[in-house]
Amino acid sequence: MAITYKQFVQNLDDLGIMTADDVRAVWDNDVEPDPQKLAVKLVRAGTLTKYQAIRVYQNKHHGLLLGNYLILDRIGRGGMGEVFKARHRRMKRLVAVKVLSQKVTQSDQSRRRFQREVEAAGKLDHPNIVTYHDADHHKGIDFLVMEFVDGKDLAALLKQEKEPFTVAEALDCVVQAARGLQFAHESGVIHRDIKPQNMLLDSNGCIKVLDMGLVSLEDADDQDSGEDLTEHNQIMGSIDYMSPEQAEDIKNVDGRTDIYSLGCTLFRLLTGEMPYKGAKLIQKLVAHRQHPIPSLLDFRDDVPQQLDQVFQQMLAKDREARQPSMAVVIKDLEACQKLSSRKAQAQKRKLGEQLTSGDVLEVVGAAAHVQGENLDADSAMLRFVQTMEVETTDESKLDDDGSIAQEPIDDVVTTGTSSQESRVGGAVEGTVQRLGDSETMPELQVRQDRPSELSRQWKGDKRVLLLQVLAGLFVVALTVFAWFLTRQPQLVIHWPVAERSGVMVLLNDTILENIPGTDPVRISVDQGTHRLELRRRGYEW
Repeated sequence: MAITYKQFVQNLDDLGIMTADDVRAVWDNDVEPDPQKLAVKLVRAGTLTKYQAIRVYQNKHHGLLLGNYLILDRIGRGGMGEVFKARHRRMKRLVAVKVLSQKVTQSDQSRRRFQREVEAAGKLDHPNIVTYHDADHHKGIDFLVMEFVDGKDLAALLKQEKEPFTVAEALDCVVQAARGLQFAHESGVIHRDIKPQNMLLDSNGCIKVLDMGLVSLEDADDQDSGEDLTEHNQIMGSIDYMSPEQAEDIKNVDGRTDIYSLGCTLFRLLTGEMPYKGAKLIQKLVAHRQHPIPSLLDFRDDVPQQLDQVFQQMLAKDREARQPSMAVVIKDLEACQKLSSRKAQAQKRKLGEQLTSGDVLEVVGAAAHVQGENLDADSAMLRFVQTMEVETTDESKLDDDGSIAQEPIDDVVTTGTSSQESRVGGAVEGTVQRLGDSETMPELQVRQDRPSELSRQWKGDKRVLLLQVLAGLFVVALTVFAWFLTRQPQLVIHWPVAERSGVMVLLNDTILENIPGTDPVRISVDQGTHRLELRRRGYEW
């Protein structure tokens, strides 16, 4: 049975989102609205989120309210439960709410872990650690309220960009995370699950370490924490980033296990790969303990040797050989940052000094020869200058006979030090200086009769015209092929009109409205895989 208008409005009122009078003001119509169309209108107006609209329409709205927090959307889920984006009803502050699943809360062990997480999080207040605001229990549900971070975790960014971070980017992220971890260690808290997924980069470029669910409290009174975390022979942490000592005995770890995990994270950011590979869990555990430490220099040539040395120490098998504290790690990595910055500045200054005028002539002459024009250096330089003129003044034009008509230009000289007009492309940097008086040219003089000479060479080469025709045909064929690939496909649904009453249609989690009263229904979509849902209260296809 489909939800009625009265039920829909009552659900909104129960959540404190809108009253019946508010709904009537929004609808502005004497006709009682269809709940589905009302939901679409409220989502478009920003009054409801898509997640809320679906829950309210399905009469599952009670789960949207947790004490003083109104759930807006679901961010993700994990082994301990789900994480939601929410808003405090009075303060209107956006937060992230971590809800323990009821299956998890049935275990005394999990409830103790959740309690330790709350206690540990309450100790930490640092710009590079996600802030924990509150913890509560509401109608049988345990939840933790955290700072909402507008950004993405580093693993998601790696997947999105499809390429590793630059050295500067990776160092910046790891140094920020190290500062947050240093503060946590000094507060007696060890994270034990550092990895790219647990490092968020917000819209301001700030790294936030999150998920303190596996933290260890260095507290003598917390004697059962190790037993809880290793009950039933479970391995707590992420194998790809776990130190050898943590894999062997989770109770016998200190801050240096986070140093190891942070080193593995640095490797992942710079290479896009895990430091140790294995098809099975036991193979990875053995690799972390016995295989040689990989070198960053084997994966990319722009990594300073000093950074590779710091990384090698962070991944030492014996924790006694690692940096003694996160403070030392920060000092070492900041030194690498300064070194990389100085090298970048030096390369930038050296760029303008790498090539002489002869180098420019040789490169341009070689490029002209590749294009099928056996031009000398003077003619090649003239072509180079003319190309620059076309980009700025568009003075080069094609005559009807296929030759290039040139406007008179001043004589030109190229040097390695002049700076009136310049162009840098790839690894070539040259300076072009225009001289009004041909008698004052100090190095290379280009005669003004070159344009006509060049035109005669082009005019006699019929192969150029043939190549132009072939290129035009190729462009036309490519355009037709591109049109064929990009034409708008349609989704065709054979659905009797009489069976549509009270049914909500969602395409890729988006509610569709104004569905044509025809059978079949045709909907324009992009190419690819789509998810179509037909929902009616009590049923789902």
